[in-house]
Amino acid sequence: QKRGTKLVLEQVLTTIATVADPAEDKFTHYYDRFMPHLKFIFQNATSTEHRLLRGKSIECISLIGLAVGKEKFYADASDVMKLLHDTQTGVDELEADDPQVSYMISAWARMCKIIGPEFVNYLSVVMPPVLKAAQIKPEVALLDVDDPSQKDMGDDEGWEFVNLGEQQKFGIKTTGLEEKSTACQMLVHYARELKGGFADYVQQVSEIMVPMLKFYFHDTVRVTAAESLPHLLECAAVKGEAYVLQLWSYMCPELLSAIDKEPEESVIPELMDSFSKCVETMDTHCMTAEQLATLGRIIHEKLEQHMKRQKERLDKRKDEDYDQEVAEEIEEHTSELQSHSDLVCRLLLEKKKKSYLSIKSPISQPTHLTHRYSYNRLVYTTTTKAHNQIQH
Repeated sequence: QKRGTKLVLEQVLTTIATVADPAEDKFTHYYDRFMPHLKFIFQNATSTEHRLLRGKSIECISLIGLAVGKEKFYADASDVMKLLHDTQTGVDELEADDPQVSYMISAWARMCKIIGPEFVNYLSVVMPPVLKAAQIKPEVALLDVDDPSQKDMGDDEGWEFVNLGEQQKFGIKTTGLEEKSTACQMLVHYARELKGGFADYVQQVSEIMVPMLKFYFHDTVRVTAAESLPHLLECAAVKGEAYVLQLWSYMCPELLSAIDKEPEESVIPELMDSFSKCVETMDTHCMTAEQLATLGRIIHEKLEQHMKRQKERLDKRKDEDYDQEVAEEIEEHTSELQSHSDLVCRLLLEKKKKSYLSIKSPISQPTHLTHRYSYNRLVYTTTTKAHNQIQH
């Protein structure tokens, strides 16, 4: 009966959180009815069997606080922050699979959004477990298909396998990957919300995020790593231009390499978008001639690959089985091309004030664009006509 009550409570908390999130300020009417009970659960459900219940109470409280806003939540915010702080300071004593850890990581991010710049005072407590989770390294294995001693690993639900030919298969233990992904997203959230207040963590977070641009085990981790870079550059601005340039000199070649080697078509626009946003935050002379040449080559190759795929999809129009899904696919990849072009336009416009740019035709005319950019002897020309032909 006890177990049944606990399961019901867990489901009730999930339901309340699910309702509060989209209801936003409309949930204010019910705030006083729920919050005291939620705080009671958070404060008193401390036994091992109640770990998930306590984690869900943390989630529910933070989602309600985010929904009703700082003004309504302010009276309880101090108590909640103290409870979170007391729990977090004892996080080393929690087991590795304790669900409270992931719930707290997400709850802290919501609290950051609610209370704003004042959250900087809690970073010393919040950051260690988030950084630890972001650095989780997956366990991998290369197995012989016919090896009976490895059968148990192959049957383990925590593993996913891909066959490599007929003799071997590659496996990765997926446990922890979602926690890693969530932690990376929280780091982006802190950088975006706190800006200069996050400056002391920029170096450490950059050293975690930049290598994960090539974390091929998880697409979202790579996208999140790329998303973090322009925010980290913005945070670093309070340390001076020289520091920002040094940080960018570390990021730029790695980001270019990641774009060049990215195997997933859907991830490429995200990496390109990150690059363009990084350049927007930088001073005029943020790229060397060699880097610009590399960028030009990458864009040229990616657009050629795109046009080849687009032609294949357009050919499907002639098939008897052609349907709306194919049309949507074509539209999706057209937007991908626009993302690539957008990067070039941003780079060129960034330099316009220094007279390095002349635009031969308006950007608003997608059927015929020619941008000519000269910088340190590099001339890069992008032309799109009809079927988007590129010349570089």
